[in-house]
Formats: sequence, C-alpha cells, structure tokens
Amino acid sequence: MKSILLLLLSINLLISCGNKEEDKLKLGSTYAFFTQECRFDCYECSPNWKIKFIDWENAELWSHSDTREYPSCKSEVKYKFKNDIVSIKSISNPNVSFGCIETIKGDYKYQELNGSGTFVFSKLNNPSCNFSWYKD
Repeated sequence: MKSILLLLLSINLLISCGNKEEDKLKLGSTYAFFTQECRFDCYECSPNWKIKFIDWENAELWSHSDTREYPSCKSEVKYKFKNDIVSIKSISNPNVSFGCIETIKGDYKYQELNGSGTFVFSKLNNPSCNFSWYKD
C-alpha cells in the first residue's frame, strides 16, 4: 500500500513539475526573432531583433546586425505571460517608429514548430513570425 501511494505521489510530482510557465519562458535568457517571416516595419533599425525577458512583466528588445547592435533601437517592453502566450503590450522608445512598434506588439503562443520537436513562440496573427531561445 505504501509503495502504491509513493508511486502515485511520484507520478503526480513529475506531472506537476513538467511543462510549467517557467519551463517555457526562461527569465534572463535571450530570444531571437525569425524576422524574415515577421516583416517588421522598422526602417530606422536593423530587421534583426532580440528580446530578453527580465522578469514576469518587463523585457528588453533590441535590433542588431551581424556585426553590431543598434543602441538607439533598444526598447523597454511590458508584457504578460499566461496560458502559453506572451502578450507584448507596450514598447517604449521614442527613436522607434509607431509602425515598427505596432508590427512587433501582439500575442505569441508557445508551440511546436511544424512537428519538428523545436518549440517557439509564434505570433497568433502571423504564425510564421516567431521567436525562440538564442544562445549568446
């Protein structure tokens, strides 16, 4: 009886520990956008973007090329993460155009990319636009 109870508790622990919000969105980690599919309307910055989630409400967003970052495009982001969806609510930077900000803002759902075993955050109104963890 004790072994059955121990087995059930172990299974419950394994189920409750896996696939939590913290497992999907790693605070302090950098994510890169697959920008060819995103079509961000950002003429003043490079078309390549990265985002780092600082805490459960704030993130940093910046533009970069292969050789450098664009400091004038670095922006503060307010977001929410709930039910596998990152909702980018606001982007603050007076140097970045309204059109650029509006194309980046939105809801990105955590999901498997085309059955590949790779998980990304895909934009709900443009599923081919996504971001995933980036190894610095």
